[in-house]
Amino acid sequence: MSTRPGARLKSVGIQEHGEASTEMYAALRERDAEVFPAHVYRWELPEDVEPLRAAVKAVCSGGVDVVLFTSSIQLVHANEIAHQLGLQPQFPEALKRTMVASIGPSTSSTLREHGLSPDFEPSHPRMGFLVKEAAEKSAELVFAKSTRR
Repeated sequence: MSTRPGARLKSVGIQEHGEASTEMYAALRERDAEVFPAHVYRWELPEDVEPLRAAVKAVCSGGVDVVLFTSSIQLVHANEIAHQLGLQPQFPEALKRTMVASIGPSTSSTLREHGLSPDFEPSHPRMGFLVKEAAEKSAELVFAKSTRR
């Protein structure tokens, strides 16, 4: 790696929490930093994916009014299962007809990257706030979304 004359080489360790932050890595490298990702844990599909298969099928058949995403990887895994079941593009289209609640900004960003607009995000990115506030708002949001169809 080249550095500017007189510049000090910087080493930056990044603790990853799921997926790599390639934009951040690129920005650091542009500033002559050497990036070392540290994979602390990795999310994988569970051994028993039947509950997720059933959930994806239920969303696609219109049997679900509200979906809560508590992490970005949940959408990735649900899309993977939808693909395995041959339910792409039905699954994302069905989510557009469903109230989609997101735990916070990072998960909301992932939803938007996949063409989905979260209908709800709690006042604080915590599970308790998500569940409580989504329950309080769901009737109103589900009704509003169903009248737009």
